[in-house]
Formats: sequence, structure tokens, C-alpha cells
Amino acid sequence: MPLVHALRNEYPGAYLCWLVQPGGASLVRLLPELDEVLTVTRSQLQSPWQLSVIRRTLQDRQFDLAVDPQGLSKSALPAWLSGAPRRIGFARGQAREVAPWLYTDRVAARSSHVVDKCLELLGPLGISQPQVRFGLRLDDQAGSQIERFLQQAQLDQYAVLNPGAGWDSKLWPASSYAEVACHLWQRHRLASLVVWSGRRERDWAEQIRGMAVSQLGSERPGAGRGSTAGPVILAPDTSLPELAALLARATLFVGSDTGPLHLAAAVGTACVGMYGPTLPAHCGPYGDQHVALQAYYQAGSSRERRGSDNRAMRAITPQQTAAACDQLLERGQSPSSRERVA
Repeated sequence: MPLVHALRNEYPGAYLCWLVQPGGASLVRLLPELDEVLTVTRSQLQSPWQLSVIRRTLQDRQFDLAVDPQGLSKSALPAWLSGAPRRIGFARGQAREVAPWLYTDRVAARSSHVVDKCLELLGPLGISQPQVRFGLRLDDQAGSQIERFLQQAQLDQYAVLNPGAGWDSKLWPASSYAEVACHLWQRHRLASLVVWSGRRERDWAEQIRGMAVSQLGSERPGAGRGSTAGPVILAPDTSLPELAALLARATLFVGSDTGPLHLAAAVGTACVGMYGPTLPAHCGPYGDQHVALQAYYQAGSSRERRGSDNRAMRAITPQQTAAACDQLLERGQSPSSRERVA
């Protein structure tokens, strides 16, 4: 997203198009600087006939430039098929598979963090040290849906807990989330709203709520949609734009290195991120208003780290996470004081 804004700032009259897989399209469409969003599925990239359709679609637009911040075959191939005479991507070692062979300009990024690395791709265009801005404009309809839920639940201020993660090695125990939720309620009278996606994560969210009920005794949490506010409440099923709206209104976010953490950071919510098989220096929540916790780094190849257990995550204690929450809450950041465009 900062890459899009840097390009728009440099080329205000350019036609900017983002090619994305369908899962992320609803978020990408919230960027006002884009002229068009095109979607492509993995199966389309594996079909010779579909590749010819993608090629015609892209070449009809007569692109002058393609920038690939992902650095994989599935992203570099459409850039090459677009016919753009200039295609910028990462050098070998930072881009993988056949991707480096499909670029005309290869950038050996020196930055550690992925956001800064992506912005280095603009170096060949003479754009250096652009302002980092995510610019995610919240969807009005999604915002209205979330406002209705918050009003029904009588939630004014709340922390968001996200127990899910794309890798099992990034998961933090439900019992630890429950301890943090109890701490937030007992010390700050701050309710915790547990977000989820799919049956598996909903089960974890229900476990967190159940364990918090047991620990808090008579301080009964709310029971979900339409409930009165309590210490722990289950969020409704949300789309990505609705999740962005919910996160933008939150006082605090707690979760591991996964999509909702970075979405929360993008909309300006203070985050406590927990890290095991990845490094905060590379993919921590971007900005100095966040706290990233890591007991130790669970090293190895990407495949090994993805497939390992979550012992490095379990080494982070609820007490450490609760202390990080206290640190951020003492700064007094309120969602009402933040812009709704990050």
C-alpha cells in the first residue's frame, strides 16, 4: 500500500492498476489512488488458455511499468505477460523461483523491514525515501455494519484479540489470550473483542471466552452479537473491509504475526505483536507506536518454520503480553483521536 501512494505522489496523472488474488481484492479496492483492480486466481495462472486471457487483458492496457513486490513466479509472470517494457522486482535471493529472470530491473534491497524493502523497488525510478503512508480508506457500508454491532453490544472502547494465524507455528495458546483478556478487564476495565475467521478460529474464540468466564467468576462476559458489553465478547463474522472498520475503532490489538495485525497497524491502532518463527525487524507492525514481543527466534527455512510447532510462541508469557498492553494503554491513544484514513 505505501508503494501505491508513493507512485501516485510521483506520477499524479498515471493510470495505476493492482493485480491481486481474489482474497485480498476487497481491501485493495479501498485504496483511492488506484484506477483499477484486476483479480487473478492461482488456477488461472496454471492454465495455458487462461494465461492467454490474462495476457490479452493486461496488454490491452498498454502498461509502461510493472512493479512486483512479492517476488514469486505467480506475481512475476503476469508482470512479464503485461508487455510492460520495464519490470522492476527484487534481485535473486530476495525474489524466488523464476521471478528474477522475468524482471528488467533487479533491486538488491538493503532495508530489513518488508515495507521499507518494497519502497526500495522505486529506486530505479529515482524515487528515494518516500513518505510511508498506507492510505486505507474505510468503507462506509462496512463501517455502518460495525457501528451497529458495537451499539448493540454497548461497546465503546475495546481491545481486539486475534488468536488465528496462517501458520500453526505462529499460534499463541488460547489460555494465554484468556489471561490477557482478564488482565485488561480487571486492571483497565477494557473489554476484549475476539475476532475469528472460519470454524477453527471461532472454536478458539469460544475457548478464550469460556476460560475468561471461569477466571473472572461472577463478572460474566457478554454472549456475542447483540449482547451487553462484558469482559470478553465474540466478534461477528466479518468481511475484510468490516474487519478494517472494527480494528480502526479499537483501542488496542493483540495477536501474532498475521494479516489482522498488519491491518490493525495500517489503520492506526496500537498493536502488541507476538513473534516466534518470524522476526519483528522484518515484519513487525510498522511504526514506533507498537510493541513486538519475541522470546527467541525459531530459525530455519521458510518451509521448516511454517511446519514447526509453536514452542517459540508458547515461550512468550501472558504476563509479558499484559505488560506490553499496559505500556501502550498508558500512552492514552484513543481511536477517536485517529484519522479514519491511515
